[in-house]
Amino acid sequence: MTRDQTRDPHLSRLMKQLSEGLSAWLMFGFRCGRGRLFSEYYLAHPIGQLLGGHGEHVLAEYPHPVIKSPKGRPIATDFVIMKQDKVPLAIESKWAGLGEPQLKDLIWDAFRLEAFCRHTTGSGLLILAGSTNKIARLLSRKTFRRAGSSVPLLPLPQDLLKRPKTRDRSEYILEWADLSKTVLKHLNKQDEAYPKTIGSNLYCSAPQVHAQGGPKSLSFSVYVWEIRCVPRKAPKKQKLPKMRPQKMKQPPDPLVMECAEPLTV
Repeated sequence: MTRDQTRDPHLSRLMKQLSEGLSAWLMFGFRCGRGRLFSEYYLAHPIGQLLGGHGEHVLAEYPHPVIKSPKGRPIATDFVIMKQDKVPLAIESKWAGLGEPQLKDLIWDAFRLEAFCRHTTGSGLLILAGSTNKIARLLSRKTFRRAGSSVPLLPLPQDLLKRPKTRDRSEYILEWADLSKTVLKHLNKQDEAYPKTIGSNLYCSAPQVHAQGGPKSLSFSVYVWEIRCVPRKAPKKQKLPKMRPQKMKQPPDPLVMECAEPLTV
């Protein structure tokens, strides 16, 4: 178990801007009569604009560095931010509208981000946006709880508030053993298709959440989680036994030795 990791303040600001900006964008589009156009593809434009001020380049459909498909369309990440030819941040998004996203796809995106971060030593953001009612229904399902526990698969604000901040929180670490049979079966298929690429666990931060609108039936919510690799515990340093300083014997003075010899006449 580990404590919640400290987050980069710039990344925290970006997560807040994404949650607030996307929910406002969705509410604006809904008031303009474009609700039927809402989809994961529809989110690409506002996400790209919000990311534009946080990196030298924002690229969409960026090829995944580890998970590669031998046939057909290459596996791609929705967005990446590039700085000085490095990729410090990758983003995956999911839409909850008329058709709810399947939980297995949401968790699969999280593990894909973990693999991306493990290869690039960067961070990932997992975005879940859509109708407040649809998201609440998805996150309240029993399958969103860890096996044999009431802890959610990904941290939720209302659950974290119920727990004391002083103790270690294992809910920030998601492992395969925590998953339901349906989600685990899906991950096993992906592991067979892309061997030695998917990690056995991941770190997920508390989400940045924002809702825009009136009643839940006419409002939109956005959840943004940070995904990273699980930090490895540093090996404990072995304490060397304390050695008592030994007094060094001084060599005898040759003059004293000569005086000590018996005199001969």
